[in-house]
Amino acid sequence: MTRFHRTVLPILLAASCVSPIHALGANQCNCPQVPAKGEGNSSCSASESNGSCTIDFNIFYDRENRAAQLLEQAGIASVSLPDAELQAADALQAVAGTPRLLADALLVYLTVALSAQPNANELTVVVREIAGVLHSSDFEERLTQAFDPALVSSISSDEDLRNNPPQSVEVGRLSPTELSGRIVPGCIELFTSNAWVMFKTSWSPHRLQPRCGE
Repeated sequence: MTRFHRTVLPILLAASCVSPIHALGANQCNCPQVPAKGEGNSSCSASESNGSCTIDFNIFYDRENRAAQLLEQAGIASVSLPDAELQAADALQAVAGTPRLLADALLVYLTVALSAQPNANELTVVVREIAGVLHSSDFEERLTQAFDPALVSSISSDEDLRNNPPQSVEVGRLSPTELSGRIVPGCIELFTSNAWVMFKTSWSPHRLQPRCGE
């Protein structure tokens, strides 16, 4: 039986936050092929499949449940669901010391935009591919480093990022899996067999770049 657990995690950052961590500038979220892009001042979830691009910035209870339903349909068991009343930046800091909870939070965030796809019911294989990466011990350290709370203390302003943009990491194969993607500070994107997904925090140094880099 598929079981979901609700823990003290958020889904995505609300735009009305006033915390210094959240009161940042623009966060760019673009799809790789479809000419669609979004801009907000919160963390974002984005996906592309079958010529359709979906981008979510402010994720509330209904969208969290939508993602949970797709995870359940894909047979992903024992996932700790986020608390939709909290904020992503705070929640990721709270679970940073527990790799499985961090992976579960990122899995839900990545699934939010994917679950909004018109063909979401046909993407259960994609969901399992994403879960396979996030729940793999091979990526535990990379995820922990990319979403380390210590990175938040070195947040740069939009002006600083425009003058000194972070070095862009090329998309590459995420060995030992067959998927490609990149995992950088505050951002993860994956190319699966039939879709692309991304989650980018509001504090990522790559937030002014279209994806997890150029």
